[in-house]
Amino acid sequence: MSDEFMESTSGGPKLPALKFAKIGDTHTGTVTEVTKLQDKDPAGNVKTYDNGDPRWVFVFTLDTPIGASNLWCEDRWSRRSVKQPRRQASRRSSARR
Repeated sequence: MSDEFMESTSGGPKLPALKFAKIGDTHTGTVTEVTKLQDKDPAGNVKTYDNGDPRWVFVFTLDTPIGASNLWCEDRWSRRSVKQPRRQASRRSSARR
């Protein structure tokens, strides 16, 4: 999606999206906010799955060394990819106690 679309989407924080220019790029930061929004196409129409359930996007606001930025994730992506690092971070945190 274009930066213009991301910046114009209502409901999410109006911050620059994190860029991943090449494979292997990483970003480090602290999550300061998570916003759940209904997914919409560029025309503003709500997206749904074939069964009629709404599609969601999550906007993770991160405080990074270069300033605050957003990471936009589709619901299906976030379920798989965000839970594992979150669990690992939780395990590391409890191991320190």
